[in-house]
Amino acid sequence: MAQTRPLTPEKQLLNLIEDSKSTSAAVSAQTIKHHSLSFFSFGAWLGRISFFKEVFKKRVRSIKPYELDIKFINKFLSLGIIVLTIYFVATFFC
Repeated sequence: MAQTRPLTPEKQLLNLIEDSKSTSAAVSAQTIKHHSLSFFSFGAWLGRISFFKEVFKKRVRSIKPYELDIKFINKFLSLGIIVLTIYFVATFFC
């Protein structure tokens, strides 16, 4: 009777790879389900809010006082007037 030798690490790895090929579809479906749920999780939303809060703070700090001069504000207000005029005309005739 032949003695059974313990499996070598190489044989164990080969068995693991061969077993994973047969269950790869089930594993990938579970992985996709997990990733889609983590997209809408509470922790994910907190992370996004925290990220955008930091980006907003950096941009507010980077605005220099001389960038907000009167000419820039006037151009911004003129653009607003044009948009509101177009909206008024469109709602008046439609």
